Amino acid sequence: MSIVSNNIKYLRRLNGLTQEQFARRIGIKRSLLGAYEEARANPNLDNLMSIARAFSTTVDNLLKSDLRKIRETPDLALPLDRSPSGAQPSTGFPASPLPKEIAETENTASAPQALSSVLEKYYQQPASKPPVNFQKPVDHYPPAQPQIKLVSQRIVPRPVSRREGFSPYSLSGNPPSSQPLSFNNSYDTTRTVTSPPPEHRSSAETYSTSTIAYVRKRQFSDYMQRYQQPDFLNRLAILQLPLLPPDTYRAFEAGEEFAFPGAVLIGKYIRNWYDIADSKLHVLLIQNQGILCRRVFNQVKLKGTLLLSSDQPSINSREVSIREVIEVWEVSAFISQQMPEASPSLDGIRTLVEDLQYELDRLQKK
Repeated sequence: MSIVSNNIKYLRRLNGLTQEQFARRIGIKRSLLGAYEEARANPNLDNLMSIARAFSTTVDNLLKSDLRKIRETPDLALPLDRSPSGAQPSTGFPASPLPKEIAETENTASAPQALSSVLEKYYQQPASKPPVNFQKPVDHYPPAQPQIKLVSQRIVPRPVSRREGFSPYSLSGNPPSSQPLSFNNSYDTTRTVTSPPPEHRSSAETYSTSTIAYVRKRQFSDYMQRYQQPDFLNRLAILQLPLLPPDTYRAFEAGEEFAFPGAVLIGKYIRNWYDIADSKLHVLLIQNQGILCRRVFNQVKLKGTLLLSSDQPSINSREVSIREVIEVWEVSAFISQQMPEASPSLDGIRTLVEDLQYELDRLQKK
């Protein structure tokens, strides 16, 4: 466990919050907060600043100071959170009864308390020192008790880029977006859903120059688990493809199900199931199935499913429930180092058939 993970868990429990409650307050998922507390992931700067603001402390304290050591001071009586059943939480410290006023405060508190206010309320001054015996040498005096100094520091947030595919090597890109991608995979059979009208485009075509995050095949399993985590997306390789209309794009490495294995598929993000076009090639994220490249036939209004078909004869078609679909990317372009094989000439085939027919007629006349 790292210092920052221990501090996050300690401060959350100190304020009597569950992971779900605290995750909602700072605007992240509960699973991501659990990964922070178990040191399976490191919080980015934005989340660190949100956590620090919630507890009125600093990012430096979260990263460098072990705040649990406050518990090791015998003169402190800070509140511990209590589970609904009354069991003691597993904080790693010996259980001790709480004063009556502290228990009442815990029952009424619903928001994170500032660390400085907690210390001011529950910190007790150390007992007075015994009279000094002047017959003892000066070296034998008891060591002085360490004093806790409260420092109030104002946190001024600074802008941090969070755009998809961000890399220090990129020179241009769209403005950062704080809205995560979310695919609408819910269908209510009791009402009719109609597709929204297409947007009016200007006569002058515009093209996108934004960076596109590239997911390789060896990263598919990680992408399935962390497809909405900015710290993972920002570490992906990026590429730029001109002449694409402005939209949200992501690139995926093609497998054997595509005509050109190893090609780079450029997918446009589809936000609603009713925007999935029939017979077009898509890259789909499906629960318990992974990342698939298939031609999709939209059967949601009829059966609540998508029919997935492959261009390869060896791969069978299958249906998946729309509720199992996590992301859908419509393939708008692909990049491949393989060239398609030349198709036979229809004029040449027609001439060959005519020559064969002529020879058959000549043989029949003999």
